[in-house]
Amino acid sequence: MVKDERSKYLTVKEAAQTLGVTPLTIRRYIYRGLLDSQRTPGGQHRIAVDDLTLLKKDHTAVKTGEKEDVLAPGSHVKTQLRLQKLEEEVELLKNQLAVVSSGCIRIKEMVEEPLALMAEETAQELSERLVLSVLGPGCQACDSLAALTEEILHELRLKHASVKRVRDLEKIAAYGPLLTPALVLGGNVVMSGVVPSREQLTRIIKAGVN
Repeated sequence: MVKDERSKYLTVKEAAQTLGVTPLTIRRYIYRGLLDSQRTPGGQHRIAVDDLTLLKKDHTAVKTGEKEDVLAPGSHVKTQLRLQKLEEEVELLKNQLAVVSSGCIRIKEMVEEPLALMAEETAQELSERLVLSVLGPGCQACDSLAALTEEILHELRLKHASVKRVRDLEKIAAYGPLLTPALVLGGNVVMSGVVPSREQLTRIIKAGVN
């Protein structure tokens, strides 16, 4: 911008001094569409002297105590048309928002029900595949582990989970050297050699399920 062009524009502070108001009031005029403003590359407002002259001539700033109010009645025609246009745009945006909102609600209804059904079916399928194998030839500890596992599955409401007893020594040996009783979850031996406490076994099952 050349020097002559710069002289045609004022900063917010200069514009405020010209009108005898505060810089805050000038910014209010700009943000409410009452005063045009050009932006510098740095984002600063610049007000054309011609626009400020019209504003100074045709508008009166109303002050109440120390608080400056908006422009008084008798506004310039250009300002009134601008305000009317802004009001029309706001009303249009409201209508468009209502349409979008209605569409979003419809989409939500269309998506939520199938997703909920899919989630339920997936959970059921996972539960149906959940088999906990208790390895042991039939000792008292093996029986205790199997009974405790079934109780915990019931407490966790894993209705489709089941406990399978594996007593065949060859099948037990297929899991590798281990002490019995042992618990297999998801194809992995998660504990062996002891009957854990209810709390410990609950944590083990929860970790395996999740």
